[in-house]
Amino acid sequence: MRRLWRGVLVLTAALSGCTVPPPTRQPMDMHVFMSPQGSGERAVVFLPGRKDRPDDFVTNAFLSALWARYPDSDAYIPDAHLGFYAERVIIERLHEDVFAPLRARGYRDISVVGVSMGGLGALLYSHRHPAYVDRIALLAPYLGEQALIDEVRAAGGPRSWTGPRPGARIDGLTELWGWLAQWPQRPPAMPVHLAYGADDRFAPANAMLGDLLPPERTFTREGGHRWVVWQALWQQLLDKQGFMSAPDAQRTTANR
Repeated sequence: MRRLWRGVLVLTAALSGCTVPPPTRQPMDMHVFMSPQGSGERAVVFLPGRKDRPDDFVTNAFLSALWARYPDSDAYIPDAHLGFYAERVIIERLHEDVFAPLRARGYRDISVVGVSMGGLGALLYSHRHPAYVDRIALLAPYLGEQALIDEVRAAGGPRSWTGPRPGARIDGLTELWGWLAQWPQRPPAMPVHLAYGADDRFAPANAMLGDLLPPERTFTREGGHRWVVWQALWQQLLDKQGFMSAPDAQRTTANR
């Protein structure tokens, strides 16, 4: 766990620049949007990026698109901002304040959708608590510093990468790539869907992650690291047949 948070602190420094991360609250502030049908059978958790606010998912039509395709969904948007990463409590707070309570309420189908930094949060949480997540959707996820991405690429990609160079410092993001690299042989417990813009600054890292997934679970389109691109990609994911099929069936074929 110490190594994990060492890497998250590197992430915080890389993403925050001169900005002071906002203070955290316990429990996390939560924005809840119930199904138009009145009683949703599934829960969808949206995790924002570094500079994003929970209501950005609303103003960018993520919820209306979700309900047009899956009207039986309840949407939960925690204010999982950079401060939770800086204070090393993002996994703990997501578990205590979000996913464990949702499972306790009886939801049998729980998805997590993460954009940018939120994509990293989705991966970190799902790695630690796979039983609480039935599906992951990553939109242009942040996957580490450029030096780490270059190292993995220079090795021929994650399938060929054997870990950090001898004597190199091992941190949480390095460990995360170690987990990702195992996916072809040891698939994650839940299906993972990836979508990103071809011109996104994270596209090289995202492409390497996509190489570890079944081709039908990776989506790209023109554009950069912008909400207008993510909005279109989110619609593509929703339009994909079986995107939110029964959890048990999806877990059986998670990365087949």
